[in-house]
Amino acid sequence: MLRDAIYNVSELRNDVHPNLQIWPSLGLLEARLWESEQARNVVLIHDPIPLRRQVGFDAISTHWASKNAKRVSPLIMVHSDDALRATERLLPKHTITKALHPIKTAQNMGEKSPEPLVVVAGQYKPERNLEILAAIGPHLRAKGIRAQILGRGWPDGIPGWTVSDKFVAEDDLDAILAAAWCVLLPYDLYFQSGIAIRALENGTLTVTPRTSFGEDLLGLNSPSIIDDKRSPRDTISAIEYTLDHRGTAGEHFTRYRDLTDQSWRRALLSISD
Repeated sequence: MLRDAIYNVSELRNDVHPNLQIWPSLGLLEARLWESEQARNVVLIHDPIPLRRQVGFDAISTHWASKNAKRVSPLIMVHSDDALRATERLLPKHTITKALHPIKTAQNMGEKSPEPLVVVAGQYKPERNLEILAAIGPHLRAKGIRAQILGRGWPDGIPGWTVSDKFVAEDDLDAILAAAWCVLLPYDLYFQSGIAIRALENGTLTVTPRTSFGEDLLGLNSPSIIDDKRSPRDTISAIEYTLDHRGTAGEHFTRYRDLTDQSWRRALLSISD
């Protein structure tokens, strides 16, 4: 579907094919580096406010990137409304569009763990909330819920959690996410989560603080979304709800996949504007 949309857009632009830069390693600088008079290029900004130190987001880079000539500037793409608002502040002269984080066409409903299992997966970053993990861990254990953290850089000794501080291979990660009864995103700040998408691809729902991405993924009023991200009680309540409703992962997958297709269709057609 995306391939057909790209083809149709290129036809509108007299067979000049745009470039889609999906991982700008030079950060906001690429909002200027992809300027072109021949094609409307697209630069995908994942985290307009980096979750860890990253090239191209310092004050000088941001100032230079924000100065552009509308006629030749690339279209800036983001995956969430939160990212869109943050990027608009950083790049006020650019055109910015939203296309949801891609997801596979078909869901793989893997085998669940025989016991309730909550998983935190992915590399440790400073925006991870260790305090909330330490607060809820003993409560989860008391309720017979196994709590597991997997990924590089995580500290040991988080109460109630089994921590595996190592790289997780791709196939192993899919199996872990499939076995989980729910995935938890213990973030203070994030714009979208590849882990949450991958979990849903493997038949597992995510518990998340309220973000625009979480609302797109789970629905605006989903009880799996935590309004007070620093509340252990609210976090445990969201986890328990998600464990009890894990069988709805298929419905959530279909809904989000359809929203994603629609958003990409609109975003790609905007290249011809």
